[in-house]
Amino acid sequence: MKQIFKGRECEHNGLFLCIPQLENETQEHFNLRINLIFNQNIKNHQDFNEVLKLSRCWYNYEFLRCSYHQELTNKILKFNKGIQI
Repeated sequence: MKQIFKGRECEHNGLFLCIPQLENETQEHFNLRINLIFNQNIKNHQDFNEVLKLSRCWYNYEFLRCSYHQELTNKILKFNKGIQI
């Protein structure tokens, strides 16, 4: 059985990126997460992978009410800067 990619493929700053939609993530939340990702300074695929990981933590923190150690929580709050939910 062929697996269907659920997410968005796009070009950003000259990089081709695949952003997978998280399981049980609504389209509205996915769009917010994409906006957060694109608001970051992504220069290469390594930066993108770090931002993608942080976006997953942000989603868990914001919508699933997960908690993390203070250092990661600070990164999440900084990551979220400027986005209204």
